Amino acid sequence: MSVETETQAAEKKQAALGIKIWFRLPTITIPNSALVEDFRLEGITTDSGNPIDHEWILKNIGISQRYKEPGQPHLDIPFNSLTAAKKTLEAKGWLPNEVDFIGATTSFPVGQNLAKFLKERLSFSTNAQEQEELKAEILEVNAACAGFTVLLHYLKENEGNFLGKKILLIAAEQYSPYLYGLDRAIFSDFTLGMAFEYGKDLRVLESQLVYENDDEGSIRMPIQHHNSPPFLSYEIPPSERFFEMKGQKVFKWVGDNVPPVVNNLVEQSNFQDIKLLIPHQANQRITNLTQKKVSVPVYSNIENRGNTSSASIPLALFDAQQEGLIKKGDKVIFVGFGAGLLICANIVHISS
Repeated sequence: MSVETETQAAEKKQAALGIKIWFRLPTITIPNSALVEDFRLEGITTDSGNPIDHEWILKNIGISQRYKEPGQPHLDIPFNSLTAAKKTLEAKGWLPNEVDFIGATTSFPVGQNLAKFLKERLSFSTNAQEQEELKAEILEVNAACAGFTVLLHYLKENEGNFLGKKILLIAAEQYSPYLYGLDRAIFSDFTLGMAFEYGKDLRVLESQLVYENDDEGSIRMPIQHHNSPPFLSYEIPPSERFFEMKGQKVFKWVGDNVPPVVNNLVEQSNFQDIKLLIPHQANQRITNLTQKKVSVPVYSNIENRGNTSSASIPLALFDAQQEGLIKKGDKVIFVGFGAGLLICANIVHISS
């Protein structure tokens, strides 16, 4: 039996204050110099036939380095997600049986419901081999790069069920086995956990989701759904083995459609004090174009993080908070977009 002292109680209370985000950097860092050499050996050039160098990648994509996990998604994603879940709860000062909701996002389902897997594994106590069924509701979201904002949209749509509840969100992405050609310069593998009390630490004030069938296959992914409920999934055109994207078409679609969704959300909300817009970190050129079309300052951390898909917005939130750009009481916009085609934007109040 353990006795909680006044000091321990105070430390636990302090740990529980605010949003807690935990992540471990993947084991392999790939700078542009390494990619440039690979592209040279493989004969991969620009559309005009010119060699690809660091400056070209930085100018056209905006990334200097990205991360890679050495293993395979069906093994790494569950293991890394469970580690992130445990570490995030530890940072927040919560026990697993205190969590009310576990949400998981991943672009490549790994043959089982990731949120269900986390609930089952977290049910094992740390001091015994007995299993205690957690009370937490669960949901896996398959919405590619927009997954995090779709989860927040779900919380807003069901707000009556979640006010005052303890939320654990996990974003687990491992694109590297599905990439070829220039797409290897874009994506980073990443797993991140985020814990907050809904309505106290964070609350979604407004949210909008726009989905249209990608009939032309602008973004195609080798997804095989497991159909293990409860999950929320948006139809994405399939590919045989690799991630495929029509870059110029997607760039135009984002430029034409994402800023209006953000602007409409701001106008409808009538909020005049929004501190920052954190978009999905897809491409620096996309971020620059978005900044030209919205009135809110736009944040970017893609140069040294890469495109971490559904983990990119909470990772950018962490970085922005570390830089002192977001503080208690601020209102922030998140906007996720990508395969589907799907756009989801949230206005969020950072309460504590």
